[in-house]
Amino acid sequence: MSDENADSEPPVQLGEGPDVEGAPVARVAARLTWPAPQSDILNQEGDVTIRTPAGPQTLSSVLEQTDTEYFDTRDSFLEAVNSVIGVGPVDTVWFTLQSALSWPGDSTQRNLLVNWDE
Repeated sequence: MSDENADSEPPVQLGEGPDVEGAPVARVAARLTWPAPQSDILNQEGDVTIRTPAGPQTLSSVLEQTDTEYFDTRDSFLEAVNSVIGVGPVDTVWFTLQSALSWPGDSTQRNLLVNWDE
């Protein structure tokens, strides 16, 4: 593979809107080796902020809510974390605005939601 395409556009267009705080949990899982006890994960990545549908959280606060002390595979780790944080889109101001615009209320209610800071 050559470096001719290095300066071209990315193969996937990124969406518009604000940056999202935190790392995807899959990226954190990719940096770890398996099997791993929870204590090793906390020592290596516990202070990392991860993206969740409810907003950014530290991995240590999420793992405190699991009953699992030992993860034999990457999948078992992801399953345990996702059971705590849930699976879904990461909430952003842009996502909230998009939701408000398609909200099935009347136009007055939509205007109140969209113009809440005026």
